Amino acid sequence: MTEDNPIAIQERDFLASLGALIVEYNGAENAFRNLLASAATAKPVSLEAIALAQILTVEMGNVALSQAMQSYASDIAPAEMEQPLKDAAKYLDTIREHRNFYVHGISVVLTFSDAGTLGQIYSMTAKSALKEHRTAIAKSDLDALQNHCKLAKQFFRDLMFRLDYLQGHWHDEFEPPLPGTPPALDRLSKPARHWKEYFPRRQPSRE
Repeated sequence: MTEDNPIAIQERDFLASLGALIVEYNGAENAFRNLLASAATAKPVSLEAIALAQILTVEMGNVALSQAMQSYASDIAPAEMEQPLKDAAKYLDTIREHRNFYVHGISVVLTFSDAGTLGQIYSMTAKSALKEHRTAIAKSDLDALQNHCKLAKQFFRDLMFRLDYLQGHWHDEFEPPLPGTPPALDRLSKPARHWKEYFPRRQPSRE
């Protein structure tokens, strides 16, 4: 198949969207990490205080980041920031679920005459039961999630600016506003089929 073949172009565009999604998610996660580091920066602000906040957060995984943010929001954050920060943690968690399912699940890209170009997901999980997850992802799904990553990145940055202002870290005359929460993203619902549906458990013989 030549590179200028219409099918090759469609599949290349699909892979480009998948790559863009990875980059945009990384940007959103980094913005969230910086938000948490800003929350952890002690006053008065100094290079040492900034470095300490980075030391405490830079190696945290995304689940730990979310849990730390929710704890900070509940127990320490300024009152007006509590719910927005919890919304931010939930938003990142939901995006991460979708991103991981797409990025780690898509193993082949195929083009069909009726359905177009689709990324095929076939994976197995064994969390309390062995299940198969099989579905197809369209380029529009990748682009929609990529847009959520962009919205999240800006939301997290705006929250950081507002938090910096409230904590006295902001030295500009302009008062950054409290940003509105972006449109919600539904939690991931993986299509699942139990392996027993393929191979029913044998009943013990009574002979």
